Amino acid sequence: MLHLIAISKKRPFLARIVDACEQLEGAYSLVFLTEDKLVAVRDPFGFRPLVMGRRSNGAYVFASETCALDLIEATYEREVQLSSAFHGRLNNLNL
Repeated sequence: MLHLIAISKKRPFLARIVDACEQLEGAYSLVFLTEDKLVAVRDPFGFRPLVMGRRSNGAYVFASETCALDLIEATYEREVQLSSAFHGRLNNLNL
């Protein structure tokens, strides 16, 4: 995955992730964190779960199962839909 992102000619960074995901086969749920961005993606078949939650301080979190949210005292917001991505600056997530 990282190699596909690195060799992609697409710009900006989110387009590189999309380009790489379009070349993947199989199941995946991925979360990328850069200096200023958070990107969460899920495979088109939905074999691997990915849920989004929010902590009391407003921070977004992602986990493979809702029970993981309980452990960090986060509330369930929604499931990441198939073939979709959430992305945004760390202080302003686009949903």
